[in-house]
Amino acid sequence: METRARQPREDRAAVPFSRPGTDFPEPYGLRMPWLRFSDPGAESRFAEGFNREALCYSRAALAVALVLVGAFGIFEAFLYPEQLQTLYFLRYTLSVPLLALALALTWVPAVQQRLDWLLFAVVQLFAFTVLIRLHLAEAVNVQLHYATLLLVLLFNYSFLRMRFAVATASGWTLVLLFILMETLAGTTPGVLRSAWLYLFAAANLAGMTGLFLSELAMRRGFVRGERMEYLERTDPLTGLPNRRETMSRLHEELERARRFNDPLSVAIIDVDGFRRINERFGHAPGDGVLKQVARRWSATLRKVDTLGRVGGEEFMVIMPHTDAAGAMISCERLRHALSDHPFYIRDEPPVTITVSIGLVVVSARETSPDQAFSQASSALYMAKDGGCNTVRAHE
Repeated sequence: METRARQPREDRAAVPFSRPGTDFPEPYGLRMPWLRFSDPGAESRFAEGFNREALCYSRAALAVALVLVGAFGIFEAFLYPEQLQTLYFLRYTLSVPLLALALALTWVPAVQQRLDWLLFAVVQLFAFTVLIRLHLAEAVNVQLHYATLLLVLLFNYSFLRMRFAVATASGWTLVLLFILMETLAGTTPGVLRSAWLYLFAAANLAGMTGLFLSELAMRRGFVRGERMEYLERTDPLTGLPNRRETMSRLHEELERARRFNDPLSVAIIDVDGFRRINERFGHAPGDGVLKQVARRWSATLRKVDTLGRVGGEEFMVIMPHTDAAGAMISCERLRHALSDHPFYIRDEPPVTITVSIGLVVVSARETSPDQAFSQASSALYMAKDGGCNTVRAHE
Protein backbone atom coordinates (compact mmCIF):
# COMPACT_ATOMS: atom_id res chain seq x y z
CA MET A 1 0.00 0.00 0.00
CA GLU A 2 1.34 3.43 -0.89
CA THR A 3 2.26 5.56 2.11
CA ARG A 4 1.36 9.20 2.49
CA ALA A 5 4.96 10.36 2.83
CA ARG A 6 6.28 10.14 -0.70
CA GLN A 7 9.82 8.91 -1.19
CA PRO A 8 12.07 10.77 -3.65
CA ARG A 9 11.74 9.35 -7.13
CA GLU A 10 14.76 7.28 -8.19
CA ASP A 11 16.28 8.35 -11.49
CA ARG A 12 17.53 5.33 -13.41
CA ALA A 13 20.33 7.36 -14.86
CA ALA A 14 21.23 9.98 -12.28
CA VAL A 15 24.56 10.26 -14.07
CA PRO A 16 24.29 10.83 -17.85
CA PHE A 17 25.63 8.04 -20.01
CA SER A 18 29.34 8.55 -20.58
CA ARG A 19 31.51 6.77 -23.14
CA PRO A 20 28.40 6.42 -25.38
CA GLY A 21 30.30 4.47 -28.01
CA THR A 22 30.83 1.52 -25.68
CA ASP A 23 28.44 -1.36 -25.00
CA PHE A 24 28.48 -0.71 -21.26
CA PRO A 25 28.85 3.03 -20.59
CA GLU A 26 28.81 4.52 -17.12
CA PRO A 27 27.02 3.93 -14.81
CA TYR A 28 26.82 0.40 -16.27
CA GLY A 29 30.29 -0.99 -15.64
CA LEU A 30 30.31 -4.74 -16.28
CA ARG A 31 32.25 -6.88 -13.83
CA MET A 32 33.92 -9.85 -15.43
CA PRO A 33 33.90 -12.80 -15.50
CA TRP A 34 30.70 -13.14 -13.50
CA LEU A 35 28.65 -10.71 -15.60
CA ARG A 36 27.44 -8.25 -12.99
CA PHE A 37 26.76 -4.53 -13.37
CA SER A 38 28.85 -2.47 -10.98
CA ASP A 39 25.81 -0.31 -10.22
CA PRO A 40 23.54 -2.21 -7.74
CA GLY A 41 20.42 -0.48 -9.04
CA ALA A 42 21.11 -1.49 -12.63
CA GLU A 43 21.85 -5.06 -11.56
CA SER A 44 18.63 -5.20 -9.57
CA ARG A 45 16.56 -3.96 -12.51
CA PHE A 46 18.22 -6.42 -14.88
CA ALA A 47 17.66 -9.29 -12.45
CA GLU A 48 13.99 -8.37 -12.09
CA GLY A 49 13.41 -8.49 -15.83
CA PHE A 50 15.56 -11.59 -16.26
CA ASN A 51 13.64 -13.45 -13.54
CA ARG A 52 10.28 -12.64 -15.13
CA GLU A 53 11.38 -14.16 -18.42
CA ALA A 54 13.31 -17.02 -16.85
CA LEU A 55 10.32 -17.99 -14.72
CA CYS A 56 8.26 -19.02 -17.77
CA TYR A 57 11.13 -20.97 -19.36
CA SER A 58 12.06 -22.69 -16.10
CA ARG A 59 8.49 -23.74 -15.37
CA ALA A 60 8.25 -25.29 -18.81
CA ALA A 61 11.62 -27.03 -18.37
CA LEU A 62 10.65 -28.43 -14.97
CA ALA A 63 7.32 -29.66 -16.35
CA VAL A 64 9.05 -31.42 -19.26
CA ALA A 65 11.65 -32.91 -16.93
CA LEU A 66 8.88 -34.15 -14.64
CA VAL A 67 7.15 -35.96 -17.51
CA LEU A 68 10.38 -37.44 -18.87
CA VAL A 69 11.61 -38.66 -15.49
CA GLY A 70 8.24 -40.17 -14.66
CA ALA A 71 7.88 -41.86 -18.04
CA PHE A 72 11.38 -43.33 -18.03
CA GLY A 73 10.38 -45.66 -15.21
CA ILE A 74 8.74 -47.80 -17.92
CA PHE A 75 12.14 -48.57 -19.44
CA GLU A 76 13.64 -49.39 -16.05
CA ALA A 77 11.17 -52.25 -15.73
CA PHE A 78 12.85 -53.89 -18.74
CA LEU A 79 16.44 -52.75 -18.18
CA TYR A 80 16.82 -53.43 -14.46
CA PRO A 81 14.13 -55.92 -13.35
CA GLU A 82 16.29 -57.19 -10.48
CA GLN A 83 16.69 -53.64 -9.03
CA LEU A 84 13.27 -52.37 -9.89
CA GLN A 85 12.11 -51.80 -6.31
CA THR A 86 15.16 -49.72 -5.38
CA LEU A 87 15.15 -47.75 -8.62
CA TYR A 88 11.43 -47.04 -8.39
CA PHE A 89 11.98 -45.80 -4.85
CA LEU A 90 14.65 -43.37 -6.05
CA ARG A 91 12.59 -42.26 -9.02
CA TYR A 92 9.08 -41.98 -7.60
CA THR A 93 9.74 -41.05 -4.00
CA LEU A 94 12.74 -38.76 -4.61
CA SER A 95 13.22 -37.54 -8.19
CA VAL A 96 9.60 -37.06 -9.27
CA PRO A 97 8.43 -35.44 -6.00
CA LEU A 98 11.53 -33.21 -6.06
CA LEU A 99 10.71 -31.90 -9.53
CA ALA A 100 7.01 -31.51 -8.66
CA LEU A 101 7.87 -29.58 -5.49
CA ALA A 102 10.29 -27.32 -7.39
CA LEU A 103 7.62 -26.63 -10.02
CA ALA A 104 5.07 -25.77 -7.31
CA LEU A 105 7.54 -23.48 -5.53
CA THR A 106 7.95 -21.34 -8.65
CA TRP A 107 4.52 -19.86 -7.84
CA VAL A 108 5.68 -18.69 -4.39
CA PRO A 109 6.65 -14.97 -4.62
CA ALA A 110 9.48 -15.26 -2.09
CA VAL A 111 10.99 -18.17 -4.02
CA GLN A 112 10.65 -16.32 -7.33
CA GLN A 113 13.10 -13.71 -6.00
CA ARG A 114 15.68 -16.50 -5.58
CA LEU A 115 14.75 -18.58 -8.61
CA ASP A 116 18.40 -19.18 -9.57
CA TRP A 117 19.16 -20.87 -6.28
CA LEU A 118 16.02 -23.00 -6.36
CA LEU A 119 17.11 -24.32 -9.76
CA PHE A 120 20.67 -24.79 -8.46
CA ALA A 121 19.33 -26.99 -5.64
CA VAL A 122 17.11 -28.96 -8.02
CA VAL A 123 20.02 -29.73 -10.35
CA GLN A 124 22.26 -30.93 -7.52
CA LEU A 125 19.63 -33.05 -5.79
CA PHE A 126 18.50 -34.64 -9.04
CA ALA A 127 22.10 -35.31 -10.09
CA PHE A 128 22.67 -36.98 -6.72
CA THR A 129 19.79 -39.40 -7.33
CA VAL A 130 21.23 -40.19 -10.79
CA LEU A 131 24.64 -40.92 -9.25
CA ILE A 132 23.04 -43.27 -6.75
CA ARG A 133 21.32 -45.14 -9.59
CA LEU A 134 24.63 -45.22 -11.46
CA HIS A 135 26.36 -47.04 -8.59
CA LEU A 136 23.49 -49.47 -8.20
CA ALA A 137 23.50 -50.38 -11.89
CA GLU A 138 25.46 -53.17 -13.45
CA ALA A 139 28.57 -52.18 -15.39
CA VAL A 140 26.93 -52.87 -18.74
CA ASN A 141 24.13 -50.38 -17.99
CA VAL A 142 26.04 -47.44 -16.49
CA GLN A 143 26.26 -45.67 -19.86
CA LEU A 144 22.59 -44.75 -19.64
CA HIS A 145 23.12 -42.93 -16.34
CA TYR A 146 26.14 -41.06 -17.69
CA ALA A 147 23.98 -39.90 -20.57
CA THR A 148 21.38 -38.76 -18.03
CA LEU A 149 24.02 -36.62 -16.29
CA LEU A 150 24.88 -35.01 -19.62
CA LEU A 151 21.18 -34.30 -20.10
CA VAL A 152 21.10 -32.67 -16.65
CA LEU A 153 23.99 -30.43 -17.71
CA LEU A 154 22.06 -29.51 -20.86
CA PHE A 155 19.08 -28.45 -18.76
CA ASN A 156 21.41 -26.64 -16.38
CA TYR A 157 22.89 -24.36 -19.04
CA SER A 158 19.94 -23.85 -21.35
CA PHE A 159 16.35 -24.73 -20.51
CA LEU A 160 16.39 -23.80 -16.82
CA ARG A 161 17.59 -20.25 -17.60
CA MET A 162 19.83 -19.56 -14.65
CA ARG A 163 22.15 -16.59 -14.77
CA PHE A 164 25.70 -17.26 -15.85
CA ALA A 165 27.38 -17.18 -12.42
CA VAL A 166 24.84 -19.51 -10.78
CA ALA A 167 24.62 -21.91 -13.73
CA THR A 168 28.42 -22.15 -13.82
CA ALA A 169 28.57 -22.89 -10.11
CA SER A 170 25.82 -25.48 -10.55
CA GLY A 171 27.52 -27.24 -13.48
CA TRP A 172 30.91 -27.56 -11.80
CA THR A 173 29.32 -28.59 -8.51
CA LEU A 174 27.74 -31.49 -10.40
CA VAL A 175 31.18 -32.50 -11.70
CA LEU A 176 32.68 -32.29 -8.20
CA LEU A 177 29.80 -34.37 -6.88
CA PHE A 178 30.55 -36.99 -9.53
CA ILE A 179 34.25 -37.04 -8.56
CA LEU A 180 33.36 -37.32 -4.87
CA MET A 181 30.95 -40.19 -5.42
CA GLU A 182 33.45 -42.05 -7.59
CA THR A 183 36.21 -41.50 -5.04
CA LEU A 184 34.16 -42.80 -2.13
CA ALA A 185 32.25 -45.64 -3.77
CA GLY A 186 33.26 -45.73 -7.39
CA THR A 187 32.60 -48.85 -9.37
CA THR A 188 33.35 -47.42 -12.81
CA PRO A 189 36.64 -48.54 -14.37
CA GLY A 190 39.34 -45.89 -14.27
CA VAL A 191 39.63 -45.37 -18.02
CA LEU A 192 35.88 -45.08 -18.47
CA ARG A 193 35.63 -42.77 -15.48
CA SER A 194 38.31 -40.47 -16.94
CA ALA A 195 36.59 -40.44 -20.31
CA TRP A 196 33.25 -39.44 -18.84
CA LEU A 197 34.90 -36.88 -16.58
CA TYR A 198 36.45 -35.34 -19.68
CA LEU A 199 33.03 -35.26 -21.36
CA PHE A 200 31.42 -33.63 -18.31
CA ALA A 201 34.15 -30.98 -18.21
CA ALA A 202 33.81 -30.35 -21.96
CA ALA A 203 30.02 -30.09 -21.61
CA ASN A 204 30.49 -27.55 -18.83
CA LEU A 205 32.87 -25.44 -20.87
CA ALA A 206 30.57 -25.54 -23.89
CA GLY A 207 27.56 -24.66 -21.73
CA MET A 208 29.45 -21.83 -20.03
CA THR A 209 30.51 -20.34 -23.36
CA GLY A 210 27.03 -20.41 -24.81
CA LEU A 211 25.39 -19.02 -21.67
CA PHE A 212 28.06 -16.32 -21.29
CA LEU A 213 27.48 -15.06 -24.83
CA SER A 214 23.72 -15.27 -24.42
CA GLU A 215 23.64 -13.30 -21.17
CA LEU A 216 26.17 -10.80 -22.50
CA ALA A 217 23.82 -10.10 -25.41
CA MET A 218 20.88 -9.75 -23.00
CA ARG A 219 22.81 -7.24 -20.90
CA ARG A 220 23.75 -5.25 -24.00
CA GLY A 221 20.08 -5.11 -24.96
CA PHE A 222 19.14 -4.08 -21.42
CA VAL A 223 21.63 -1.18 -21.46
CA ARG A 224 20.46 -0.05 -24.91
CA GLY A 225 16.86 -0.14 -23.72
CA GLU A 226 17.59 1.91 -20.61
CA ARG A 227 19.67 4.36 -22.63
CA MET A 228 16.81 4.86 -25.08
CA GLU A 229 14.40 5.34 -22.18
CA TYR A 230 16.79 7.83 -20.60
CA LEU A 231 17.07 9.81 -23.82
CA GLU A 232 13.31 9.77 -24.35
CA ARG A 233 12.57 11.30 -20.94
CA THR A 234 15.62 13.52 -20.36
CA ASP A 235 16.56 16.93 -21.69
CA PRO A 236 19.96 16.35 -23.34
CA LEU A 237 21.34 19.79 -22.40
CA THR A 238 20.57 20.06 -18.69
CA GLY A 239 20.02 16.40 -17.77
CA LEU A 240 16.64 17.38 -16.28
CA PRO A 241 13.37 15.63 -17.13
CA ASN A 242 12.07 16.86 -20.49
CA ARG A 243 8.56 18.21 -21.07
CA ARG A 244 7.02 14.79 -21.68
CA GLU A 245 8.53 13.29 -18.54
CA THR A 246 7.72 16.38 -16.43
CA MET A 247 4.07 16.29 -17.47
CA SER A 248 4.00 12.57 -16.70
CA ARG A 249 5.30 13.26 -13.20
CA LEU A 250 2.76 16.05 -12.78
CA HIS A 251 0.02 13.54 -13.61
CA GLU A 252 1.43 11.15 -10.95
CA GLU A 253 1.57 13.90 -8.34
CA LEU A 254 -1.98 15.01 -9.11
CA GLU A 255 -3.18 11.44 -8.59
CA ARG A 256 -1.27 11.21 -5.31
CA ALA A 257 -2.58 14.59 -4.12
CA ARG A 258 -6.12 13.51 -5.01
CA ARG A 259 -5.72 10.25 -3.10
CA PHE A 260 -4.42 11.85 0.09
CA ASN A 261 -6.09 15.26 -0.24
CA ASP A 262 -2.67 16.95 -0.11
CA PRO A 263 -1.79 20.40 -1.44
CA LEU A 264 0.23 20.47 -4.65
CA SER A 265 1.94 23.50 -6.14
CA VAL A 266 3.23 23.99 -9.68
CA ALA A 267 5.51 26.76 -10.91
CA ILE A 268 6.50 27.75 -14.46
CA ILE A 269 9.78 29.70 -14.65
CA ASP A 270 11.12 31.70 -17.57
CA VAL A 271 14.62 33.21 -17.76
CA ASP A 272 14.23 36.92 -18.40
CA GLY A 273 15.83 38.27 -21.56
CA PHE A 274 17.60 35.05 -22.41
CA ARG A 275 17.58 35.91 -26.12
CA ARG A 276 19.89 38.86 -25.38
CA ILE A 277 22.37 36.49 -23.72
CA ASN A 278 22.47 34.32 -26.85
CA GLU A 279 22.84 37.40 -29.06
CA ARG A 280 25.65 38.84 -26.93
CA PHE A 281 27.66 35.72 -26.15
CA GLY A 282 26.48 33.10 -28.62
CA HIS A 283 24.45 29.93 -28.25
CA ALA A 284 27.19 27.78 -26.69
CA PRO A 285 27.73 30.13 -23.69
CA GLY A 286 23.94 30.47 -23.47
CA ASP A 287 23.64 26.70 -23.19
CA GLY A 288 26.27 26.82 -20.44
CA VAL A 289 24.12 29.32 -18.55
CA LEU A 290 21.11 27.02 -18.73
CA LYS A 291 23.23 24.16 -17.36
CA GLN A 292 24.32 26.33 -14.43
CA VAL A 293 20.73 27.40 -13.81
CA ALA A 294 19.66 23.74 -13.67
CA ARG A 295 22.49 22.89 -11.24
CA ARG A 296 21.71 25.78 -8.91
CA TRP A 297 18.03 25.03 -8.76
CA SER A 298 18.57 21.29 -8.33
CA ALA A 299 20.70 22.07 -5.27
CA THR A 300 18.03 24.44 -3.91
CA LEU A 301 14.92 22.25 -4.21
CA ARG A 302 13.86 19.38 -2.00
CA LYS A 303 14.39 15.80 -3.12
CA VAL A 304 10.66 15.25 -3.45
CA ASP A 305 10.31 18.20 -5.83
CA THR A 306 10.59 17.74 -9.59
CA LEU A 307 12.46 20.23 -11.74
CA GLY A 308 12.03 19.84 -15.50
CA ARG A 309 12.85 21.78 -18.64
CA VAL A 310 9.69 22.28 -20.68
CA GLY A 311 10.92 24.74 -23.30
CA GLY A 312 13.96 26.65 -24.50
CA GLU A 313 14.50 28.73 -21.34
CA GLU A 314 11.33 27.63 -19.60
CA PHE A 315 11.27 25.28 -16.61
CA MET A 316 8.61 23.67 -14.44
CA VAL A 317 8.79 22.87 -10.73
CA ILE A 318 6.35 20.41 -9.13
CA MET A 319 6.14 20.74 -5.35
CA PRO A 320 4.12 18.03 -3.57
CA HIS A 321 2.76 18.56 -0.03
CA THR A 322 3.21 22.32 -0.52
CA ASP A 323 0.58 25.01 0.06
CA ALA A 324 0.62 28.58 -1.28
CA ALA A 325 2.82 29.99 1.48
CA GLY A 326 5.41 27.21 1.22
CA ALA A 327 5.42 27.38 -2.58
CA MET A 328 6.01 31.15 -2.52
CA ILE A 329 9.01 30.67 -0.22
CA SER A 330 10.45 28.00 -2.51
CA CYS A 331 9.96 30.14 -5.61
CA GLU A 332 11.64 33.12 -3.96
CA ARG A 333 14.62 30.89 -3.16
CA LEU A 334 14.83 29.88 -6.81
CA ARG A 335 14.66 33.50 -7.92
CA HIS A 336 17.36 34.63 -5.50
CA ALA A 337 19.57 31.65 -6.42
CA LEU A 338 20.11 33.46 -9.74
CA SER A 339 19.62 37.17 -9.08
CA ASP A 340 21.89 37.24 -6.02
CA HIS A 341 24.72 35.30 -7.66
CA PRO A 342 25.94 36.70 -11.01
CA PHE A 343 27.08 34.47 -13.84
CA TYR A 344 30.57 34.64 -15.26
CA ILE A 345 30.69 34.12 -19.04
CA ARG A 346 34.08 34.06 -20.67
CA ASP A 347 36.20 37.03 -19.54
CA GLU A 348 33.28 39.42 -19.57
CA PRO A 349 32.05 41.28 -16.47
CA PRO A 350 29.60 39.25 -14.37
CA VAL A 351 26.08 39.03 -15.73
CA THR A 352 23.02 39.16 -13.49
CA ILE A 353 20.25 36.84 -14.64
CA THR A 354 16.70 37.09 -13.37
CA VAL A 355 13.62 34.95 -13.80
CA SER A 356 9.88 35.40 -13.79
CA ILE A 357 7.82 32.74 -12.03
CA GLY A 358 4.15 31.85 -12.32
CA LEU A 359 2.75 29.81 -9.45
CA VAL A 360 -0.46 27.88 -8.94
CA VAL A 361 -1.72 25.74 -6.06
CA VAL A 362 -3.86 23.21 -7.89
CA SER A 363 -7.07 21.60 -6.83
CA ALA A 364 -6.27 17.96 -7.43
CA ARG A 365 -9.91 16.93 -7.66
CA GLU A 366 -10.73 19.43 -10.41
CA THR A 367 -7.46 20.03 -12.25
CA SER A 368 -5.80 18.08 -15.03
CA PRO A 369 -2.06 18.31 -15.82
CA ASP A 370 -2.78 20.53 -18.85
CA GLN A 371 -4.99 22.83 -16.77
CA ALA A 372 -2.32 23.14 -14.07
CA PHE A 373 0.27 24.00 -16.72
CA SER A 374 -2.05 26.54 -18.31
CA GLN A 375 -2.85 28.24 -14.98
CA ALA A 376 0.82 28.47 -14.01
CA SER A 377 1.62 29.87 -17.49
CA SER A 378 -1.05 32.55 -17.06
CA ALA A 379 0.55 33.55 -13.76
CA LEU A 380 3.92 33.65 -15.53
CA TYR A 381 2.55 36.09 -18.13
CA MET A 382 1.34 38.31 -15.30
CA ALA A 383 4.85 38.23 -13.77
CA LYS A 384 6.33 39.20 -17.14
CA ASP A 385 3.83 42.03 -17.57
CA GLY A 386 4.64 43.23 -14.05
CA GLY A 387 8.26 43.93 -14.92
CA CYS A 388 9.95 40.49 -14.64
CA ASN A 389 12.15 39.22 -11.78
CA THR A 390 9.10 38.47 -9.68
CA VAL A 391 6.76 35.69 -8.55
CA ARG A 392 3.07 35.86 -9.27
CA ALA A 393 0.42 33.41 -8.09
CA HIS A 394 -2.57 32.41 -10.16
CA GLU A 395 -5.78 33.84 -8.76
